[in-house]
Amino acid sequence: MAQFALLITLVLLPDQAAPTQSIYLMGRALAIFALFALVVAAFFLRPSLTALPEPRAGAPFITNGIYRYIRHPMYSALILFGVGAALYKWSIYAVLVAIGLFVVLSVKYRYEDSLLRSKWPEAAEYQKKVGALFPKSIRPTYK
Repeated sequence: MAQFALLITLVLLPDQAAPTQSIYLMGRALAIFALFALVVAAFFLRPSLTALPEPRAGAPFITNGIYRYIRHPMYSALILFGVGAALYKWSIYAVLVAIGLFVVLSVKYRYEDSLLRSKWPEAAEYQKKVGALFPKSIRPTYK
């Protein structure tokens, strides 16, 4: 719930005048890229997609596509969206909300990782090799 509340707050905060057009455009571009990355991650996670950190019953353990590089690309995308929004909204409130979003998602991915390890034995090895929010390398590190 906190994640959605923070995202809604971030979207509803008014835009301030960024100090330069470049910062504003960079923030917008980052936010748009993040939304695209979110859709890509959701596409690969389709059979296991849920807003909750608990794995869906009967869902497969996904390690292909973007999940070969990042364990939680949807969380990464939301964090990048927060950074982009903080740039184009250019307010201390947007920065604080983006930081709050990062904290909430960091706690959530750690909890989710523990649930995945308890459900799938191969999750522990996967989590050692693949970065949580950002790739450990640009080459696939799993399978």
